[in-house]
This record gives sequence, structure tokens and C-alpha cells, in this order.
Amino acid sequence: MRTLVFPSSVPAGLEYARAARERQEPLIGASSLAYDDTATKYPEWERLPSIHDGAFLDAFRSLVTRKDVSRVFCAVPSVHVFLVDLIERHRLPLRVINRLQMEVQTDAYRGLMEEAGRVIEFARDVHATRQPPLTVARVSAALRLAATTYGESSDNKIAALISAIADAPPGDVVEVGNLVGKSASVLVFLARVLKVGPALTVDPWRPEHWAQHDAPASTRKLETAWEGDLLAAAFAINLLPLSEHHAHLRLPSVEGYKQYAEKLSAPNDEGTVQYSGRIALMHIDGNHDLTAVQEDCRLWSRHVVPGGWLVLDDYTWAHGDGPKRVGDAFVETRWRDIDRAFVCGGALFLKLKP
Repeated sequence: MRTLVFPSSVPAGLEYARAARERQEPLIGASSLAYDDTATKYPEWERLPSIHDGAFLDAFRSLVTRKDVSRVFCAVPSVHVFLVDLIERHRLPLRVINRLQMEVQTDAYRGLMEEAGRVIEFARDVHATRQPPLTVARVSAALRLAATTYGESSDNKIAALISAIADAPPGDVVEVGNLVGKSASVLVFLARVLKVGPALTVDPWRPEHWAQHDAPASTRKLETAWEGDLLAAAFAINLLPLSEHHAHLRLPSVEGYKQYAEKLSAPNDEGTVQYSGRIALMHIDGNHDLTAVQEDCRLWSRHVVPGGWLVLDDYTWAHGDGPKRVGDAFVETRWRDIDRAFVCGGALFLKLKP
């Protein structure tokens, strides 16, 4: 029993074919193009007449019978409607397995805006004394950036980051440890549209710096799965549309800190980004070894201004307790300076008193 992807040349069809190969689903592609350069993306491929051609029904029936097709994936709305009607009228032994794309997109954007509304309500609850400058459009855009970028930050953590930056005073927005930019894209985007200040990201993407010696051996095996240069390229791709008010330092955290503290500037593709040395939101998500988190917190937190936020990722982490020990120590020694503290999405959020 096979799945037919028709038309096979559209992006959604190609994505379905890619996923089908991974799950070893028997597949055949077809389109009505005179020349289809995507035919090689399918294990088997055939040409069908246009759905408006009188020969289509016989050709379609023949393909279904010869190739034992029982399912059709069709991402083109006009063809989708045509096939559903054709299958029903002629009682063909197969079905279209996907919904209309306009239905899928309508539900996706409706769901995105509903989630944005929940994030705004969360922000209002967290910051009960003021109304954060968030709109459904701004939050939806931030959530969409996060959803389309790979990363290990949960939806709850992203919501809390949105809430925190909406409550931040003017200043620099800094993230140490970026992977390919899931949380960074949200922070850089909102730092710009909310006029908080310029953003700086720091990550060397080198194995010797991401090796986490305190983690279990099973976790450390994953360290070789990444390619540093590919991570750097992916991050640049994801952040390039936001580059005007953002710069990245491909340096270890300590060296990145020295450049930030001494030069108050960093280069990007469009020139140089100037910083104030006053951090409005600091997100520490680098190496989770105790000594590494201690050094990151010691250096960068001294620049977090009154009313600013310090966020320690993986405060609750199944593979080690470095971030938790550092967070607990910070709270114990600086409790007089802390206005608010909560854990969300595994991260510790600390707001300093204004």
C-alpha cells in the first residue's frame, strides 16, 4: 500500500516526502508538469495529465491500481478539492489524507494568536503592578520565530522570556550560549520592537568549550553530535533578518565578556553595534559545569542594572546541578537586591529591585 504525493513539486509535498522516507513509508510522486525537476526526490515518480484534461481519470485510476496506492497527499487546494470529489463520485479505493492548506493555515494562525493572548495574560500576572507593552501581533511574531527555530527552550520558558524583556528597563540584552538561536531570536526581536536596547550574543561553538565535565557520560556522548562551524552558520542564518541591532561574538564567555566590558561594542555585517555596559536582561545558557556557570554569573551579573533581569537556564536540570547551585548562591547572597524570583520552563528568573 503506497502513498501518492500529487502534485509532487510543491514545498509541502517535498516535505511530506522527506518525512515519509525517514519513517520508511512506501511512496510515489506525480505531477502534471512537462518537466518536473523534483521528480528525483521520490523513489518512484510518474506524470499525470492535468486535472482539467479528460484523460486524467483513466490515468489516475491506472496509477492507483498499478502502484497499489491507498492514500493521497495533496497540498494544492484546488487539486485537493477536485480529488476528494473525484474519489467520492467514482468510489475509488483510496482517500486524501491531509486537510486543505487554507484550513491548516487558518487554524495555525488562530492558534498562534490565542497562545499570544495567553502569554500576555501570563505577563500581566507576573508584572501585576504595570502593564507590559505587549500586543498580540508582537507576541505572535516572537512565538513564530521560536517555533521555526530549533532549540531546547520550552514554550513556557519562551513565554517567561517574553514576559521578562517586556518588563525590562532600557539597556543591553545579552545571551551567553546560543545553539542556533531559538531564544536569541525572540530576545533580539523584542529588544528592538520594545526599544529596550541593542542585543549581544556570545558563543564560541567549539567542542572544547561546550564539553560539560559534570554531566553524566550518557549526556556527554551527545557533545560530538554537533558541528561547531555548522552551528555558527545556522545561527547566522536565523538571526540575519534581525542583525541591525544585534552583534555576535564567537568567543568563549570570558573572552566575550572582556570585549563587551572594555570596548562596549561588537561588529556585525552592517558595521558596529554600540553598547551601554548596562544590561537590561542577561540570559546565561552556556556550559552548565558548576565552575563555568559560576564564572558566567560572576562576570556578567555585575552589569545587570536595577530593575533588570538575570535568567539562569536549566536551574532544574536532570543532568547536573551547576545552574541550580549558582542560582541558589546568588539568591542567598543578593536577596536584598531581588525584587522577584520564579522558575519557569526549568529556568530561574530573577528581577533586581528598581
